[in-house]
Order: sequence, then structure tokens, then C-alpha cells
Amino acid sequence: MSIIDYRTLDFKAASEVLEGKNIVFTGRGFLVRSELMRLARQAGANVESIVTKKCDILIVGEKPGSKLRKAKILRVWNNYNKWF
Repeated sequence: MSIIDYRTLDFKAASEVLEGKNIVFTGRGFLVRSELMRLARQAGANVESIVTKKCDILIVGEKPGSKLRKAKILRVWNNYNKWF
């Protein structure tokens, strides 16, 4: 699973990366979460609400909560992009 800082993500340019990926959002973002989810789906991602081993990308905003803790416990990520 990759962990991505939402502030560095350009959804329009990210369609090649997000196409077919299972992603989960955690924390607060610069947009309303429903808008972030819509943009991710528009880029071809499958947006999930919980972290599982099937999760490919965890998009982390400010004050991430239990989803980030669960990802650490599951140790399912293989690419550490950015913590902020």
C-alpha cells in the first residue's frame, strides 16, 4: 500500500496511477471527503471506506485516525511516499 499526502496529489494527472486501484482516505483534506472520493472515482479508482489487505493506496490528510493505525498494524504497504 502506498501512503500519499493529499496535498501533493493531482487527480487529473493521477489517472494512470489510480486506475483500478483500491484506495482509502483518512484524515481531513483541503476538499470535502465526498469531493475527493468523486475525483478519485473519476480517475478510475475503487474507493473503499475501510483499510484491508486489498487496499493499494492510503491517502492521508491532516489528523489521520484509526485507518492509518490499522494500516500500520496490518503492515500492508510496500511504498512509503510521504508523511507530513
